[in-house]
Amino acid sequence: MLGKSKMTVVLGIRYLLWYLISIPVTWLVPTRKDRVILASNRGEGLSGNARYLFETWQRDGSFEVWAVVSRKDVYKELSEKYPHVLFAFSWEAIKVSAQAEFFILTHGRLDVPFCGSRKIIIQTWHGIPFKAIGFYSNNKISEKIRNLLYKWFDYDSIDYFLSSSGY
Repeated sequence: MLGKSKMTVVLGIRYLLWYLISIPVTWLVPTRKDRVILASNRGEGLSGNARYLFETWQRDGSFEVWAVVSRKDVYKELSEKYPHVLFAFSWEAIKVSAQAEFFILTHGRLDVPFCGSRKIIIQTWHGIPFKAIGFYSNNKISEKIRNLLYKWFDYDSIDYFLSSSGY
């Protein structure tokens, strides 16, 4: 079994590969204004705001809503319960996400490993009112650099950022 840091690198490479593959597809496939992709927990599951919206919109049909997950066991569990669940590392997920007008996320851009061009990206955040996001709380230079990269990739591409936090 690989250690946690090696698994993080492997998953990062896998996300990068699918992200790069999705770029030309996103530009070639027309978007559908009623299609929404929901994701949370870096794709490891569906929880919080994303899960609530997914279950509500599955019931009332306001949008054609799809959940994206990166774990096969979670995909199997959710796809037995709901019709619109995608395994992140699949061709179907690339096609459906390329057609989506909206990405709604809870943790950051790594919730979905696809190109966000031509998308409206809404970050619902998963914090609580007295929780700082964390960019200002690290003192080590390596943590500051890491946070700057996270900020650039995870948050600068967000169109709308919803949070109850004062930070």
